Amino acid sequence: MSRTMVISPIISALLKSEDILGKNRTWRAVNDWQELFLEKFFSKKAELAGFSKKELRNWASFSAQELNRILQREGFDIRLGDFRPEEFGVVSILDVMAEWLKEGLEIVVVSLGKKYPGVRMEPDSKFEAYTSPSYPHPVAALPAKSGDKVFMAVVDGKAASFSLIEKIDSIRKNLMPGGYYDSLKFPMIDINQEVPLDWLLGLRTLQDDGRQAEISQAFQQTKFKMNQYGARARSAVALGAFKAAIRDERAFLIDKPFFLWIEREGMSIPVIYAYIDQEDWKNPGNLSEM
Repeated sequence: MSRTMVISPIISALLKSEDILGKNRTWRAVNDWQELFLEKFFSKKAELAGFSKKELRNWASFSAQELNRILQREGFDIRLGDFRPEEFGVVSILDVMAEWLKEGLEIVVVSLGKKYPGVRMEPDSKFEAYTSPSYPHPVAALPAKSGDKVFMAVVDGKAASFSLIEKIDSIRKNLMPGGYYDSLKFPMIDINQEVPLDWLLGLRTLQDDGRQAEISQAFQQTKFKMNQYGARARSAVALGAFKAAIRDERAFLIDKPFFLWIEREGMSIPVIYAYIDQEDWKNPGNLSEM
């Protein structure tokens, strides 16, 4: 089964939640995957400015039904469950189109004896070939009219979730020109899958009013299509965030006469033993003037 990881709409959804939670939230991780996400990806949230408003959109609402209607209208199947009191949700949709500089030719790609619809690109499509010292297979790069490039390389093993990201990052670190090829051939692609975001559940932040908010629902659906004309990626993220009520302060209150003592490591006798009542509850001023 194919695997996808589309990070930008997740970042966009969290940023949209700030419309309700307040700006410049500090998110706190509750697992290692969240730590990695916050450090490696969310820290680069300013890079979302590289997408146009048409390519990356988001919505926030206290109504799950409203957000689900948006998902339905946009052609996605994921849905948020009904919200509890004080819960809200956000939806973010990424839609990126990469149209090839030159239309390819329809061909058949044969893999393990089976035939699949494919594409052949000629040199005038401006495709390039690379190698990576950390990877045994060559890497192809096919430019689009938008300036984007689509990279492809035969896999050397399965990978999913963050291991998929780590694998691809290791390949793209040190790409070098890989020589001349007469053509580039690849299969056409049509992916439509729901990607679990369970690793995101529990990610939390404190609002300005002291209430805690945490991710209670997290869904993603990704669609990717590629043919002789180009490639298009669409991914929707739907998050539900539960805002906990302000908890009563659980304070250890000393409001009656009390005992006090000071211990020092290596000594069995406290530095001081004391019983202190209200008569001496007063501001001592400067301790150096004792």
